Amino acid sequence: KFTGMLGTLDGRTTMARRNKYGRFPKYVQRPSKKLLIMIDSSGSVDSRWIARALGAIESIAKHAKVDVMWIDCEVHEIVSFEVAKRRARQGDEQGRKGFQVKGRGGTSMRVGFRYIRDHKLRLDGILCFSDLELGEHRMGENFGFPTRAERNGKRVLWVGLKGDATSHPVPPEAGQVIYIPDGALGIAV
Repeated sequence: KFTGMLGTLDGRTTMARRNKYGRFPKYVQRPSKKLLIMIDSSGSVDSRWIARALGAIESIAKHAKVDVMWIDCEVHEIVSFEVAKRRARQGDEQGRKGFQVKGRGGTSMRVGFRYIRDHKLRLDGILCFSDLELGEHRMGENFGFPTRAERNGKRVLWVGLKGDATSHPVPPEAGQVIYIPDGALGIAV
């Protein structure tokens, strides 16, 4: 249901390269939808879960323009998935290869939604990969899920990396949720 609401890919017809059979029209698809994927990089999320989430994001990036937000109790970085992938292959300034996980503190996904609102990001949808272990209170502020007002009409899909609706419930005003069953991603828990 979530992806169906995002629409279809835009495309155009071009002439393919000449081959021994001549030139034939070729249909080229371009992603026209813009998604933000928030990755919970708090200390409670295992690095193997993050690796599996990045694999899923790579599949999604074939069909949409994807930006990745590393978030724990603050927004650490927002980067295009293509740039992040290139960095992972070539290495960063220190020569480290692979995706660099930023954060590892507590968890507040609400700060990500505030960032979206404050920076007026135009998005077709938001995916939140998280273990759904969100801190409820810190310094008198609710650090849990975003309110309907904080979502600001954005389509949100929560991907619960562990647990189920009983152990890690998501309030309906926070958006839709799917749970990845323990062991479904090839990781023994």
